[in-house]
Amino acid sequence: MQLNLFNEPPKVECFLLLSPPEHIKTRIKQQKVYLAKKIGLSRENRYALAHISLFKLYTNENDRAIVNTLKSALSDQGSFDIKLHGIEYLMHGAVSFSVCVKIANSTPITALYKTLTEVFRTKKVYYYPHLTIARSITINKYRMVSEIYKYVAIKEDFVCNVVSVLKRYLDEKKPYRKIYQAQLN
Repeated sequence: MQLNLFNEPPKVECFLLLSPPEHIKTRIKQQKVYLAKKIGLSRENRYALAHISLFKLYTNENDRAIVNTLKSALSDQGSFDIKLHGIEYLMHGAVSFSVCVKIANSTPITALYKTLTEVFRTKKVYYYPHLTIARSITINKYRMVSEIYKYVAIKEDFVCNVVSVLKRYLDEKKPYRKIYQAQLN
């Protein structure tokens, strides 16, 4: 999707994501609070809402084009079940790691990602769906965090029936704001 017709630098960042239901968001928030007390967490980690990232799109401001493209891409997309099962750690080299809730059935999310990245013509990158509790934790805290989650069993299922689009201006440090929620059939 070519939204930048005059080679101007992108002005906005749009973030496409899936949101779990409120009770799961609350549970993830509780985990963040607990981790913050035990190991300390950045402000960004403490206040980020639970979500499953799809991708970010950097473009000029054109909400209507993004919404229309998303509507078209999702016109035949049905809702699907997401099964959360357990805790996992994503390593970021030898420097840091993220603690996440594992998605047991990632195939429908990966298929949705593939469809949307093709339609929006975004750069293809390795994609691994997950629900982050906290990210970029320094590696020296790995043993402590893994002990905390040794006996934590997060096992939840929910129906994914919405793709959300958030937006923020690149030259501002303000949080994202929701511009659209696409309902899945």
